[in-house]
Amino acid sequence: MKVFVYGTVMPGGKYYDYIFSDTLPSFIAAKVKGKLYDLNVGYPGLLLGGEHWVFGFLLSFEDEDILEKLDILEGFDETNLQAANEYDRTTTSVFDLNEDFITQAWVYSMNENQLCRFDYSVLESGIWKK
Repeated sequence: MKVFVYGTVMPGGKYYDYIFSDTLPSFIAAKVKGKLYDLNVGYPGLLLGGEHWVFGFLLSFEDEDILEKLDILEGFDETNLQAANEYDRTTTSVFDLNEDFITQAWVYSMNENQLCRFDYSVLESGIWKK
């Protein structure tokens, strides 16, 4: 399984050790097209698309239980209507830092309706540093 992460689940992030307590993923620095937002609640939000880059890591792991833990952490339940989820889990194109395509991977992103629930600010750098 491959997941692009850009916030508190990144290596060194607040929830990395919790999510990967049993099995460590392999990871590489990567980026996706989108815009990153500081939601002013301790974690970021990603709106996919556009011309900007959002930087993070492409994680690879085999254990499907990890994806379930990520879903819970990110407020995603595939049985909910989209409006009930904090994030959506979708696939997107992931690129290396030289902008070469790597793969399609899962990513937790928001749509504009989900984003407007927060008093957010744009992170022009595309990097979550908190």
